[in-house]
Amino acid sequence: MLEQISDYLKQTGFDCSHDKDLLHVTIGQDAILQLRVDDERMPTGLAGDEEFHYQFLHLFLVFPTAVEEKHFGDTARLMSLLNKVAVVPGFILSETDKTCVFRAIHLISKEFKHVDFLVSAIAHSVDIFASAIEEVATGKKSLKALLKEAESETAV
Repeated sequence: MLEQISDYLKQTGFDCSHDKDLLHVTIGQDAILQLRVDDERMPTGLAGDEEFHYQFLHLFLVFPTAVEEKHFGDTARLMSLLNKVAVVPGFILSETDKTCVFRAIHLISKEFKHVDFLVSAIAHSVDIFASAIEEVATGKKSLKALLKEAESETAV
């Protein structure tokens, strides 16, 4: 399945490589989005007496900047705000790993027709928000200062 998705994404212009269980898609300069497909069988119907085969596409990216503990609060609030405006939400602060990640899971069809849209939308969001995530995670800017700056830019 990953090989088919890789071929499809390559046809739509993405740089991809894959190993046994993961597809690596280059988005932006140094961001690698990891894709994995899981097969699930779940009961359906009112009595749960039928079984349906689903395939889920997992999309995962780790931002390279470590989050300083004293900035967890601002960074977590930023992730929440980003999820409100992103076409594909999935921005998360992992306090245990002290990193910001993007993680989303989507039901996919055998045609993969929406996979390029998902990857493009995620790439666009990562491109737009990566610098803000880095600034808040490292304390270069507070969330309040970042929001004030964004407000003044949109007021023009």
